[in-house]
Amino acid sequence: MKKWMILSAVILAIALLAFRPLQLFHKYYLTPCAADGPEKQDDFEMHLEEVDLEAYYESLDQFGDEFDVQVINKVSYKEKTYPIYQIDSVNEESQNRLLLFAATHGNEFASALVIPELLREIGENEMYQSWDIRIVTPINPVGLDYKSRYNEHGCDINRDFKNFQTLGAQIQKDAIQEFNPDIIVSLHEGPQKGFFAIGTASVSSELESLMLSELQSEGVQMASKSFLGLPLAKDGLMHEGFVITTAKKIFGIHTLGRYGESQGVGVITTESSWFDTDVQNRIKPHMVVVETVVNEYGKTAP
Repeated sequence: MKKWMILSAVILAIALLAFRPLQLFHKYYLTPCAADGPEKQDDFEMHLEEVDLEAYYESLDQFGDEFDVQVINKVSYKEKTYPIYQIDSVNEESQNRLLLFAATHGNEFASALVIPELLREIGENEMYQSWDIRIVTPINPVGLDYKSRYNEHGCDINRDFKNFQTLGAQIQKDAIQEFNPDIIVSLHEGPQKGFFAIGTASVSSELESLMLSELQSEGVQMASKSFLGLPLAKDGLMHEGFVITTAKKIFGIHTLGRYGESQGVGVITTESSWFDTDVQNRIKPHMVVVETVVNEYGKTAP
């Protein structure tokens, strides 16, 4: 009897292990609005820190003398108003246009903290002068305030690029249509050990290789597996070629990357690690990727 009980327990454990990934896949990829408001995730461990939103907004306003800084929309939640900023670095002789989105998922707080550091770099480094750069942050201000992946309605903005029911997805769609970028960089974080970047089909292999080379030279720890736990073909890089693109179509997954490709724009998604307790370690690789794009895109663009 005890043998059967042990065997049954083992079979049940195996079934649960096999079922849990399916549950997570359904929740995070197939369910655009999986929460009741800006709930915190409890499926993964992560290192979270408070983001003082008022101080964050003030840090953006301080760049008003150098760049075109404006509030393009506002979100209201529980009698509090949350601005969404657009910052433009306009260069009359620019040859390329870079569109950058930050804090689509509010619990990925380091993606928001990159922006003030990046703005300082843009203002000080001449290499950015050949680009028009538009930054939109935070895409999900309520989520950032509540340390949540989800917005005020419990929706994952990066699963809403079909119906555009969320303000965050609408803003990104409008920015793409209005700004007409050559390339998009979307800043994220995830539950993998180390950093990796995702390039959609239109992102050249040459640019991806240059990003990897720069990240390695800067001593960035590279992920060997994606946030799904699947091995990466190259440490630190996932390329969304035919297989991944087809899978997204089959399962009806509508991300910014998929939408960007439909508009003829390559998208690079950066993914630092939730687990790293050193926030600067999480900020640094995003900066390296943006710098590499600005330095190398014109040389590698088709």
